[in-house]
Amino acid sequence: MLLIYVGFVEGIIHSTQNTISNAWVLFSPSNELVSSKGNCLKDTTNNVAKYNVIFELLYEDISLGICYFLIKLDSQLVVSAKSYIFCKETYIT
Repeated sequence: MLLIYVGFVEGIIHSTQNTISNAWVLFSPSNELVSSKGNCLKDTTNNVAKYNVIFELLYEDISLGICYFLIKLDSQLVVSAKSYIFCKETYIT
């Protein structure tokens, strides 16, 4: 049986302070919290912050020796880019 860990990634824009908060959590196959972390980035975009937090989660997975994991995101743009799925824009004239 394949044991798959699940990580969730979230980012929040604080437009009045010009900062972005992001965080991730990692759960074991038995739904127990394994690890979590959050940070605040200044003067960046939401997508850059999400890529940053994804890389941090991947680093944590690898450092814990986890081979099989699923990352759940709230950004379709980042999901599409990571899955090599890109949509072509269509213009109606």
